[in-house]
Amino acid sequence: MTDVVDEIRKLENRRYQAMTDADIATLDELLSADLVYGHSDASRDSKQSYLDKVAGGFFDYGSISHPEAGLVVHGDCVIVTGDMRGEVQVLGQTRVLNSSASGLGP
Repeated sequence: MTDVVDEIRKLENRRYQAMTDADIATLDELLSADLVYGHSDASRDSKQSYLDKVAGGFFDYGSISHPEAGLVVHGDCVIVTGDMRGEVQVLGQTRVLNSSASGLGP
């Protein structure tokens, strides 16, 4: 199980780095087609609408830390919980990120 946990941590690090780099190809590879991205303002994006917004500069992420609170492997699923801290420019306005985050993946 340690190998699975280590791999998930590496994937999470890649995902957050891809967000800060606006690396659409990596995000496209890592994000599920079924993604529902819930934002701190209660809005939601599908995978494609999220990728479009990152590619178009709607979201311009600065440095992000993502301390992990828990990582649970249950069968062939993994649940990751933690925080997302940093800054993002949303349509040119700086927003501070201090959010709870969770993800589920196969």
